[in-house]
Parts: sequence; structure tokens; C-alpha cells
Amino acid sequence: MTCKILVVDDEPEFCRLLASVLTEMGYEVSTASGGRQGLAKIRKNPPDVVFLDIKMPRMDGLECLRRLRKSKRKPVIVVMTGFGDIQSAREALRLGAEEYISKPFDLDDLKQLVNELVRELAGGA
Repeated sequence: MTCKILVVDDEPEFCRLLASVLTEMGYEVSTASGGRQGLAKIRKNPPDVVFLDIKMPRMDGLECLRRLRKSKRKPVIVVMTGFGDIQSAREALRLGAEEYISKPFDLDDLKQLVNELVRELAGGA
């Protein structure tokens, strides 16, 4: 079974780049341009992993996380931000994010993180 990944970010170019890298790694990738669209996609076709930007208009990543906490099937959440600070990192982790990464990030580090998360989802195989 292929791991499904959703990238939620209001920067279209960033979404395309991340989707391209993850697709090349063999994952099934979709994108959403904001929190509301991301939640709708999660409800319709639940992913295994979500890359979620914190700073987005209308519904930010932390609000999206709050709403995801109430859902029955919770994907692994990796929160991303170009405005990293300790307070938002703590809040994201408190709300259930598995990881917190700052943009820009090294693509090799990202690939390693994704592979580790997918291994954990597969039961550590």
C-alpha cells in the first residue's frame, strides 16, 4: 500500500516543490491551499501524513490542528513554518503534531524524516 501524503500550504510554488519531491520518493501526494481545503481533503480521502503550514490566511495551521484533534482517524502531522518560534512549536506539539520543522529545510533531511515517519506507520518494519 502506498503512503498518502497531503501538503497544506498557501504558497503554491512551495506546494508544487514538496509534492514533486514526495512523488519522486514514491508517495501518493495531494495538496491544499489552506486549512479549510486541507480539512475537506482529509475528510474525503484521509492521508497517512500531513505537512501543515502554520501561517496561512483564513484558517491557520494551529486552528486546523485543533479541528483535526476531534476527528476519528488522525494522520501524522508535520507542522512547517518560515516563522519558527518556541511558542508555536509547543502549541503545535501540544495539539498533536508529530514533528515541527522550520522552512526552508534541507531536502535530504526532509526525505529522511518522511522515510522515518512511514516506517513508524508501517509498524517499525
